[in-house]
Amino acid sequence: TLKDAARKQAIANALRRAKLYAEAAGAEVGEIVQIQEDVSFSGPRPMAFKQARAAMAESVPVERGSQDLEARVTATWRLK
Repeated sequence: TLKDAARKQAIANALRRAKLYAEAAGAEVGEIVQIQEDVSFSGPRPMAFKQARAAMAESVPVERGSQDLEARVTATWRLK
């Protein structure tokens, strides 16, 4: 899925940065200790959804477009 691809890219970016910091410190990246995904989501508020229910019953044309997708991770590695 697109979300999984974004997750893989987030880990790849984290590893690239970890290697950069490790090299600057004269070390190497070791085993991964922890991966934490930022799972924050801003969905509709229940009251707003309730009020919009009547409007949603009508057919509304939807234009084509794009949607931003972002995955954020915090990863911790051991240095060696």
